[in-house]
Amino acid sequence: MKDSGKRLRLVTIPISHFCEKARWALDRASLDYAEEGHLQALHRRASLAAGGTGQVPVLVTGDGHAVPDSTAILRWVDERLPESRRLYPDGALGVEVAELAAHLDEPFGSDTRLWAYHWFLPDPRLAVGNLMRTRTIPLAQRAIVPLVLPLISLFVRRRYSIDSQSARAAEQRFVAVLDEVAERISDGRPFLLGDRLSAADVTFAALSSPISLPPEYGSPIATLDDLPPRARRRMEPLHGHPACEFARGLYRRERGVRR
Repeated sequence: MKDSGKRLRLVTIPISHFCEKARWALDRASLDYAEEGHLQALHRRASLAAGGTGQVPVLVTGDGHAVPDSTAILRWVDERLPESRRLYPDGALGVEVAELAAHLDEPFGSDTRLWAYHWFLPDPRLAVGNLMRTRTIPLAQRAIVPLVLPLISLFVRRRYSIDSQSARAAEQRFVAVLDEVAERISDGRPFLLGDRLSAADVTFAALSSPISLPPEYGSPIATLDDLPPRARRRMEPLHGHPACEFARGLYRRERGVRR
C-alpha cells in the first residue's frame, strides 16, 4: 500500500506492554517513526488528539490517519511487508496465528499489567526512576513526576480496580496462560507456531514482559534487583517460569532485529 512518506508518530505510555507490542512491529519492519510518550492519565488527551479513543498505542500515519490498538498496528505494518516477513502468514497458518495471538492478548495482557501495578506502585523510588529515564516522555512531564506520582498511582488503581483480591485473581489467570505456553513449547520449538516469528510470539513476549522483565524491552524497565524485597520474593518464581524464559529468549533473538 502506498504511503505519503511522512514520518509516522506512535503515541504511547512508554512502559505499557501493549505499546511495546506495537513498537516491536514497527522496529522489526524498520519503519521510521517518532514515539510520543506520556505519563499515565495524561495519555488520554494525547490519544484523543491523535484520533484515538483515549487509549494507547495510537499510530498516526503519514497522511494523518489514526490506527488505534496494538493488534491493528501489527496488521497495518504487515500490509507493508512482503509475505515472507509478515507476522500474520497467509493461509491456514495465518488463521491459527491470529487465533492464538488473540488468546494471548486479552485478558492475559490486562492481567499481567494489573498484577505488576499492584506490586510495583507501592515503591515510588522504582516508579520515579523508570519514568525519569524514559526519554520519549517530554521533559516537562518528567519534571513533575515526583509531584504527580501519587495522583498517577490513584488513577491507575481506580482505572484498573487494583487491590489484593483482584491481583490474586489476575495471577491465577495469567499463570494458567503461562502453563499453556510452557506445554506448547515443551518440544523445544523456537516459536509458538511455524518456523519464524509471528504475531503470536510478539504478543506473548510483549504482554508477559511485566513478569519476564526482558532487558531488551523498548523502554526503561525494572530488573529483579530493582524490586523491593517483598515484591521480589513474589516475582522470582514467576520470573523463572519456563514460559517467561521462552519470552526472554524471543527478546534476545528477535527484539533487536531490524529487517
